[in-house]
Amino acid sequence: MYRIFLKILDIQSRRSYQIVSFFIGFCFLLGALAGSFFASAFGGGDISIENMDAYISVSRAPIISVLVSFFSYPLIVFICGFCVFGAAIIPIIIIFRGFLLSFAVTMLVRLFGGGGLLFSLSLFAIYCITALPCLFILSSQAMISASSLFSVACGKGRKLSEQIFSKSYFLRTLFCAGILIAGALLEIFMTPYVSELVARNVIGI
Repeated sequence: MYRIFLKILDIQSRRSYQIVSFFIGFCFLLGALAGSFFASAFGGGDISIENMDAYISVSRAPIISVLVSFFSYPLIVFICGFCVFGAAIIPIIIIFRGFLLSFAVTMLVRLFGGGGLLFSLSLFAIYCITALPCLFILSSQAMISASSLFSVACGKGRKLSEQIFSKSYFLRTLFCAGILIAGALLEIFMTPYVSELVARNVIGI
């Protein structure tokens, strides 16, 4: 079990992986700040109140919608890892994900204050705990592999070998898939009850 865990971490390439991970985190933070600013500066309060049912309906979303929510972004970045220009696309995807998530949270806080923060936690906590780390892991390894493929395509890198898509690459992918499945199940069975409880007793929706 310990050896499998070491393969998942891929200790030998940890330094380059950490650098890319910091860059992915910066992109997400940039998108989050943009989403928060946009919601604070341009979000219409009256329009948002009329659309509060859309936020509440997230907690009662069909199973297929939950699966799409959890797997869409990780799947896109995973595919980008096999593309020559994937390294240019992944940061845009991460910024967009951060923007949308921060925009939704900021709008709820703007409308309901501390109660809105609790409501946003009830809606997005499971996703942030399970799906976001997986998205960062998959994005980091996809950035590295896509950059390697770009170097090979430009004739500046080594020949395509197992080092680009190693066993650790796919072990991490399987590990993230398992976490995403567990997170989606928690989202389906827990979020509706918790969010409705918070909505009724804290913010009175």
